[in-house]
Amino acid sequence: MSKSPKYSTVRADAERARRLERERAERERAREAERARKAKEALDAARAATARRLTALDSACVALATQPGARSSDVDPVRAALAAARTRLEAATTVKQVGKADRAVTAAEVLRTSTSVEIARRGRRTGAEQLAAMREMLAKNDIHLRQRFDADGATRCEAVLAELSGYLERDDLGSFLGAVDSAAATVRAHYTTVTERAAEHAEQVRTANAMQEQLAARVSTLAGDAATANVSLSDIGMAEVALAEVKALVAREEPVMATELAERVAQRLLSVERDLDAAIERFTERREMLGMILEALPGLGFAVDSSSVESAPDGSVALRAVPRRGAPLLVVLHDDEEQEHRVDYIMEGADETVALDGHACGSLLDLAEALNSSLRTNGFDPGAVSWDDGGSPRIPGGARRAAATESTRRADGSR
Repeated sequence: MSKSPKYSTVRADAERARRLERERAERERAREAERARKAKEALDAARAATARRLTALDSACVALATQPGARSSDVDPVRAALAAARTRLEAATTVKQVGKADRAVTAAEVLRTSTSVEIARRGRRTGAEQLAAMREMLAKNDIHLRQRFDADGATRCEAVLAELSGYLERDDLGSFLGAVDSAAATVRAHYTTVTERAAEHAEQVRTANAMQEQLAARVSTLAGDAATANVSLSDIGMAEVALAEVKALVAREEPVMATELAERVAQRLLSVERDLDAAIERFTERREMLGMILEALPGLGFAVDSSSVESAPDGSVALRAVPRRGAPLLVVLHDDEEQEHRVDYIMEGADETVALDGHACGSLLDLAEALNSSLRTNGFDPGAVSWDDGGSPRIPGGARRAAATESTRRADGSR
């Protein structure tokens, strides 16, 4: 036993466990409140964007009613579509519902534009005027949008308008009249397709941007919590990589893929948050235990080397204490194989006899039991002191390695 490190597993008592559970619940409430705040920001932004479109369409409907040749039968369906879109928006309580209201606004806009062009066609007697009306409809969407969202339709429109123009150049009025209605239908269909697809894409971009911002806030909070607690979780790094990919997808204008990835990462973050909470709780408990041991050591004849106190991203913590005579003591707290706290007492020398409280001599076992007693009176429940005969002490964590390195450096410097 004389050369073997001593160790114990340690659990929090019931009252301490309840306190940690309350602290965890408070962290969860704070995260949920932050998620709700970001979701409300996204909802308000989407609602405002759709409301601006409604306001602009209101003004356009007023202009439609005063357009020469307009009839109430022309304007009434547009007003009804506009009212339906407004009702949807007023009832919307989620971003998806606002999206449906936005699509209703798009439908009303398509109807208004088609109606306006039809009114203009009715009032234009010459073929050139009717052809100009169809070109005006096409011009409402940028050529790049038309080619992006309906390339085949854009090609068909150019073909039918070229055909109509050719009839007019040859004064072939009969052929023009025979083809004009079909050409107008082709132009309306293309305009409708492009407008609806462009609006849908814009909605997808808004959703992806909102998801990206919410995800970035959650990842940032988790990374900050982990850094503050000096806890390392590989999943946080993976989430940061995934967030970068979401941003790249948004930049490449692939909003659907960006949203799908963001939703998967957001779901995964729920378990990451739980893992981080557990790691923070273990680390907090460990720091508290180390503090109790720090307070007890002077009474047992040890001076604590404050510069040797170390913590590591794996959650381990360690300190080095020097007795009035004898070998230094290394205390390490870390996870055991069952993810319980384990405290290791390692004497840095072959002789296990130590001077306890500066007068009585005792063993490393006596020292370990005395330090365990200090934990027991402060809300922790350490198990019996154990040891492994005949084996080398295992390196339990990054903090032990750092403290041991410091010990070696000091020893070398004293020679």
